[in-house]
Amino acid sequence: MGALHRAAVVVKGPLLPFTRSLLLFYLDQLFHAQPHVSVVFSHHNASACADTTAFLEHLRSTRPHAFAYVLATPPPRQGFGYRNVQREAVANGVELAVRRWGVGYILVQRPDSAFQDARTLSALSTLTEGVGARYAGDAEWGPIGFCPFQTQLVDTYGPFHMDDHCMFGRSAAVAKYWSLHNPFYRRAEPASTSFPDGWRTRGCPVPGPESENGNLWIQWAASEGLPPPENTLALLRSRAFVINPKAWRYISLRNHPARIKNLSMPLSPRMYGFRTSSPFTALRLCEEQSEVFDCANISRDLSIDPRATPAWPCTDPDVVGAGKWSGICTMA
Repeated sequence: MGALHRAAVVVKGPLLPFTRSLLLFYLDQLFHAQPHVSVVFSHHNASACADTTAFLEHLRSTRPHAFAYVLATPPPRQGFGYRNVQREAVANGVELAVRRWGVGYILVQRPDSAFQDARTLSALSTLTEGVGARYAGDAEWGPIGFCPFQTQLVDTYGPFHMDDHCMFGRSAAVAKYWSLHNPFYRRAEPASTSFPDGWRTRGCPVPGPESENGNLWIQWAASEGLPPPENTLALLRSRAFVINPKAWRYISLRNHPARIKNLSMPLSPRMYGFRTSSPFTALRLCEEQSEVFDCANISRDLSIDPRATPAWPCTDPDVVGAGKWSGICTMA
């Protein structure tokens, strides 16, 4: 990355067995020869068992210049789809990366996925600066690159539905996106946004967490005088863009049972790629390029049958129990 500022990868929890392999792969292989790159793991301490803490402490003590972690107090409510847990994990991880290393760029990702190309951060930094040259606004508000997997140009699950599997941007913009100081974020509630009366939904009582994240970002910017975009497409034409993770050998075990197993990396993107048709719905109209999806020429008519949108689960872990990650830290 040469003259560019150092970068950090923030991996949000929980600490799956695969996540251990991921952290070791990043630290000892993929970014080992890049001293300007650091890795941060972030989750909450309510799910951290002794083995989890011991593993993270070992990484920090043996790789102090490249690794740090935070296990913070969880929010009062986990939120529908763990939205509050996710926001606070990312926000705390980003804050630690900036405070510890003064990073200029941040990649945020899930704990069951990985980028396997050593050029990933350098390429994304260059890409962000290229997009940023077209954006005349405050650097705190963009541009941010989002993965395509759950980015939606339709509003079935709420407006500004931006993917939360992986994202990249300047640290100031990423920190703003996930900030706990957002005046519209309500950590003690199951959701911070709601559907207007009469909104046609797929059975979810509130907008998806991806929509909530994007919407809170837009609301905060609007409250500070930045005109809100008309819709998601307008957002992508101004201060956001869609990256193509396949360009950097991205793999995801989200829908793969091996996500709870220890696997030796790197893994085959063909075998462990994201198991779904991607990108979803209207985003198929975007032109897939080597590193990005070009959505500049999409028609404004995005009236798509809601049945064509993915049916994502809408669960409130505070109501239905511990949820899918129950006991995960004790699994070998």
